[in-house]
Amino acid sequence: MRNKKTFLLIVVFLFQSTLTFASKSDNIAVSISPVAFIVQEIGGDKIDVLAMVPSDSNPHLYEPSVRRMISFSESSRFFSIGSDFEEVWLDRLLSLNNNMKVQSITQHLPVTSGINDPHVWMSPSNVKKMAEEVLSELIKMKPADKNFFKSNYNSFAAKLDNIINKIDKTTKKCETDKFLTVHPVLGYFASEFHLKQIAVEKHGQEPSARYLSSLMETIKEENIKFIFSQPQVSQQYVKVIVDETGIVAEVIDPLSNNLFIMFENILSVFNKYCR
Repeated sequence: MRNKKTFLLIVVFLFQSTLTFASKSDNIAVSISPVAFIVQEIGGDKIDVLAMVPSDSNPHLYEPSVRRMISFSESSRFFSIGSDFEEVWLDRLLSLNNNMKVQSITQHLPVTSGINDPHVWMSPSNVKKMAEEVLSELIKMKPADKNFFKSNYNSFAAKLDNIINKIDKTTKKCETDKFLTVHPVLGYFASEFHLKQIAVEKHGQEPSARYLSSLMETIKEENIKFIFSQPQVSQQYVKVIVDETGIVAEVIDPLSNNLFIMFENILSVFNKYCR
C-alpha cells in the first residue's frame, strides 16, 4: 500500500508541476554509496552520480521520497548490482523514465560468498572487477574521454591491489580464521581472504538465546577478540556479547562513500588483533 501511495504522489507531482524529465546523458544512477564511489572514481568530473539510498540508511528498509525518485529518474543509466533492495523501487523508477538503460556491473565477479549475500562490494577484488565493468560502459557512453577513464581506472585498480596485498598478509597472521560480525556483511571479504564469518544476525532475524549462548562458547574456544559492528544496525546484541565475553566492538561502515577508507579500517582492525 505504501509503495502505491508513493507512486501516486509522484504522478500527481509530475502533473501539477507540468515538468518533463528528459534523461541527462552524463547522469548515472546507482543504489548505494559504495557503488557511487566506484563510478565517480572512474568517471571523475565527466559524469554525475546519484545514489538512491543515503549512507546512513538501511537499504533493505529505505523508502525513497517523491522528490528523490524524480531526481533519480533524470539519469540516463542505472548501474545495477542485482540486489533485492534495488528491485523494490526499480520498476517505479523505470516507469518515470523508460529510456533509462539498466546495466549490471556484477555479472563476472571473481569472488563468491556461497550464500545469498547482496554485499558484493565488500570484496576488494570484486570492486576491481566492478570498476572494470564501469570503465567499459563509460567508454561506450563517452568515447572521446576514453583515455581519461582508463587513467582513472588504472589508478583505482593499483590502490585496490595494494590494499588486497596488505589485507592478505595481515589476515594470514591471525590465530583463528574466524571472526564475528553483527550483520553478515563480510561474506565476500571472508571468501576472498580465506576467513570464516560468524554473524549474530541470520537471514535478517534476531538471534535466539540458544544461538547467542553457542556464540559465547565459540568466542572462547576460538579466542575471538573483537566483533564488527556497523552504524546501520541495532547495537543491542553487540552490548550483550561485549558485556558477557569482554571482546571489543569495532565499528566499520559497509555503506561508506569511500571504499578505500572502509577497507583500510577493516585492515586496521585485523592489524590490531593479528600480530
